[in-house]
Amino acid sequence: MQWTVRLEARTSSGEMTTTELATFSRPAMIGRLAEVGLVLSETKTLLAKLQAGVLCGQVAEHAALCRACPGCGALQPLKDRRTRRLQTLFGTVEVEAPRFKMCRCRLTTALAGAVLFSPVCALLTARCTPELERVQAELGARLVSGRGASPGDFAAGFAGKPGRRAQPHPRGRPAARGGRPASSSRGHGCPERAGRGRSSG
Repeated sequence: MQWTVRLEARTSSGEMTTTELATFSRPAMIGRLAEVGLVLSETKTLLAKLQAGVLCGQVAEHAALCRACPGCGALQPLKDRRTRRLQTLFGTVEVEAPRFKMCRCRLTTALAGAVLFSPVCALLTARCTPELERVQAELGARLVSGRGASPGDFAAGFAGKPGRRAQPHPRGRPAARGGRPASSSRGHGCPERAGRGRSSG
């Protein structure tokens, strides 16, 4: 058996494009359990290609719409094409970031053609998506609290489900190496102060 996954995109002008993302093959006669369904490596590759296709299509459409002059409607001149990288939960995606010259109708004669703008660079104000930052922060909080990260945590992050907040340690501080709790500044944790308190009688 064979499955082909295709991504079909429709632009705001009605144009349609189809991109083949991945093809999976499985034997018709299943010999073992490992041959049932998709494996992690296949799903990661599929999600990475799907993310790249959607993201690049979105950014390209945004740049094309921003190229039209809001004053006269003419296409503003293209200066050059550059690229930007955006880190997402499903991998790093490289997108085109064209730069345009501002239309003459929006500038004075002396500055005409001298002002450049990039709609993509103005849109990508960070190197990673907010979703990736949130998942990294949640996993980091779990590691600090000593609970660690389980496969369910990663699944919740991919599914966009809010994770549970890290619970504080019962004694207020995580245990030190060797299994003993870390000392506190109260009581015997500060011997000089403790000794002074006892000799005050």
